[in-house]
Amino acid sequence: MKYRIHILFKMKMSMPSIVVIRSALFGTVVGFLILTGWASAATTVSNCKTITSPGTYVLISDLSSSSTCIVIESGDVVFDGQGHSITGSYTPKTRGVYVYKSGTTLTNVTVRNVTVIAWINGIYYNNTENG
Repeated sequence: MKYRIHILFKMKMSMPSIVVIRSALFGTVVGFLILTGWASAATTVSNCKTITSPGTYVLISDLSSSSTCIVIESGDVVFDGQGHSITGSYTPKTRGVYVYKSGTTLTNVTVRNVTVIAWINGIYYNNTENG
């Protein structure tokens, strides 16, 4: 059976929104989905950088650096390496991914799907919770 889906929401939702699923054959409502939260696109990362805003960030290429490469200074961040690597040079006091902001406890920071090579600390969480 084929269904027609009517989507009734804006990209940035400030309140729950409803998706109505109707039968294409009869036009009758056969289901509802309730969507909550913020819908947003991921930010692409193609070079070493400091992340200062909440959101989802995806690495789109392999990176290399002789200094700390990715610094995350915000809570509510997902950094997805998408299977890419971040390569260092074993330089003292450097990190592939460093999660830290001076004077602030960061929460809900996830680093996933990334390979870190030749770092003193590959992925380093400092003063964080729920990471």
